[in-house]
Amino acid sequence: MTLSLTTKDLRHPATFSEKEQHILRSVRKLFSRSGTHGMSMRTLASELGISPSVLYHYFENQDALLLQMYRFTNYEVGVLRSALPLQKTAHKQFAQLIQFQFDQAESIVAVLKFYLVFRESFAETADKTLPKEATKHIEEVLQLGIDQGVYKADCLKDAKIIAHSVNGYLLEHFPYSLTTAERKQLIDQMVHFFEQPCLVSAVSTSKEERTKYKKKG
Repeated sequence: MTLSLTTKDLRHPATFSEKEQHILRSVRKLFSRSGTHGMSMRTLASELGISPSVLYHYFENQDALLLQMYRFTNYEVGVLRSALPLQKTAHKQFAQLIQFQFDQAESIVAVLKFYLVFRESFAETADKTLPKEATKHIEEVLQLGIDQGVYKADCLKDAKIIAHSVNGYLLEHFPYSLTTAERKQLIDQMVHFFEQPCLVSAVSTSKEERTKYKKKG
């Protein structure tokens, strides 16, 4: 599917009113769970508990509404991600990034589903996968590890595989949630699995991690 308008036709997400933000967050919740199946401005208005005329007052059509939902979600996630503290080690930064993806699962899934539904509207990548910016934050973590001397210099090539793996898990399991203990264990396992091919030596990045995985072995 392709969109009937482009981002230059629309306002910047930072300018949305509280009412518009509420509508977009509500649409995001619905879209992340059901995609475009059975979606129309009328059904969306019904789900939101407002009249179609109110929805049309803020968004001229469904394409505009969904595109603004996508842009607003990316903007909101970006603001939250930029507020994350910089960790002292690449290992901790890696864990924090994956934890963030899980914490923002609804938003991440909405963005991924939007891309999958409207991928023809995106600039095509050479390997026809996710847009380049989708791996940016993984690349930043890997670069941190390279700069700290704990990751191999060629591990940046793994960024897309890592991003696909984490995003694929979220798409497959959302909206089902894990317990706090289950989530922590899964994140630890993911970080350990993704780090191993990147490590300069075949050991974990901290004494605590080496001890934990030695006991498991």
